[in-house]
Amino acid sequence: MVMQVKDVVDSCTTLKSSWQVRNNKMKDWYNILRLEDKLAQKGMETVTANDPKTGYLLGKHLLTSSTVAHKIEIEELDPTEIAGTSYLEKFMTRRWVAEENRYRRMGRQSFKGQLLGFMLATGWYAAFSMVTEDRIWTEVMNPYDVYPKFGPAGIDEAAHIYELGKLTAMRKCKLMGWNTPPRLPAKVAIYNYWFYDSDGDIANGIVMDRYFVKEPVKDVALNNLIQKLGEPMFPIFMSPVGGLPDEGSILQSPTEWQKNFGESIVATNESLTNNYNKMLSFAQHATRGAAQHRWYEKVAGDYHILKEEDMDKWGAIFSMGPNDEIGALTPPQIPVELRTIMFEYTNMLQRGLFPAALHGNIQQQMSFLAMANVASSAIQILTPFRDNYVGLMSDLNNYHYNMMKVNGYRPHNFKMPEVLPDEFAFQVQADIEIPGFLIQRATIARMLDPTFRLPTRMVMDKFFPEIKDPIGAIAESRKDEAMMHPKAILADAVIAYKEHARRLKEAGQSEAGALYDKLAASTEAEIVGGPVQPRGGGNLAAQAAEASVINEAFPGGAAQRPQEGMGQV
Repeated sequence: MVMQVKDVVDSCTTLKSSWQVRNNKMKDWYNILRLEDKLAQKGMETVTANDPKTGYLLGKHLLTSSTVAHKIEIEELDPTEIAGTSYLEKFMTRRWVAEENRYRRMGRQSFKGQLLGFMLATGWYAAFSMVTEDRIWTEVMNPYDVYPKFGPAGIDEAAHIYELGKLTAMRKCKLMGWNTPPRLPAKVAIYNYWFYDSDGDIANGIVMDRYFVKEPVKDVALNNLIQKLGEPMFPIFMSPVGGLPDEGSILQSPTEWQKNFGESIVATNESLTNNYNKMLSFAQHATRGAAQHRWYEKVAGDYHILKEEDMDKWGAIFSMGPNDEIGALTPPQIPVELRTIMFEYTNMLQRGLFPAALHGNIQQQMSFLAMANVASSAIQILTPFRDNYVGLMSDLNNYHYNMMKVNGYRPHNFKMPEVLPDEFAFQVQADIEIPGFLIQRATIARMLDPTFRLPTRMVMDKFFPEIKDPIGAIAESRKDEAMMHPKAILADAVIAYKEHARRLKEAGQSEAGALYDKLAASTEAEIVGGPVQPRGGGNLAAQAAEASVINEAFPGGAAQRPQEGMGQV
């Protein structure tokens, strides 16, 4: 059966409606991150705590600042295979650097920052990736606009529904080679639908404002990959991050489970944050009420002494009669328990997000145990996001390589290595580095065992994972050490003397050039172990005269001559 425009649109809207509860929850979390003032009222002061936003920014910083290494496990590889895997690692690294630059030029922050930002804000990630004969590209998609249907083997179908401006939509049609609709409104709705057809092949159809810009067609390259791997493969990579595992069985609800199936970094503190803002606003009102007096007046006649416009004037003067009186009412005291409650709320917020010490709010010197607890708390919060980011990047690397291998694509001047292991996989590495934690661990280890040290290879992998050839780097460092040997320094001196002598001769200073040639020859003799010059120098006449004087002064021969270090004069 040939799909019509209505079929594609209906399939997409059905998928969208199935995730409405999830999307509503995403909107709630995003409003918390926006620091939306839900308590705002006309004429009333309210306070919105910035803890959710600062926690989000800190989590994003710790994740984006981690060094990402696109590695292939090499423990069981032959030396002949390491060269090929190293080339693949370098190629993938260059491609992701190029993607970062492309995103920056497009005004989309950065690839890594946008991907992790959506993870932290919505509790989901979504990305589309494709490989062609001349190009590899990956697009981060807003999970709010992507609606998957999961099956036992992964995604069975997915819809990406979004809007573009008229000019942007027309340009996209031209860049992607799609059919251009005859007319478009100012805002164009796009329905991008990926699915498995009745033959079990993956297909894609795109509707733009009720027109097919790409009629449903099988994707040949992807189907080749599926046939080769023997497992489903979808170009849309999407999954929840964190949250609770139930998909409706426990709650006995078809959709309520979506609220917790993938959670934002602020989800744990969502209810507490709303209540904390109420308490902050109440404290603000109580403080203002205590600081702003309420007045009373007692007058004998039918008139008023106090006027509202005069109450806040500096240096206001009031005129009163003999029996008149004005004064201020004593405001109620701010309850001491209010501060205690706020302190408890603050502690709970820190347990649900990041400790204050991680933001730099340190009141005193921290012990190793306290620092370890702070680091452990941060890692506990960020581990689900880190693991999903690493898993996604590993999946994308393997997907890109397999697409090039199976379909014979050679984009971006890629050259398939001749020698590669039969089976291997990319395993992206990215550690969450808590400031000061690793240094404290190393310091404690040296305190317990002064001889403790880590292998150079391990230190290099930990601190400099961007180095793709650790063995070569170690060899380079050893070469640098060898060049500092005294004989290596002498060899450099010989080369410098000879070069200087050549330049002097070219300048017409042959005598000075000859002198530097002799200096070079003398230094070279020291290197190769030539005859050592006598103490008196190389002048034979001077040596003979010295010997004659000694014989005359000490006729007894060598036994009577002074010896160095023996105290004889």
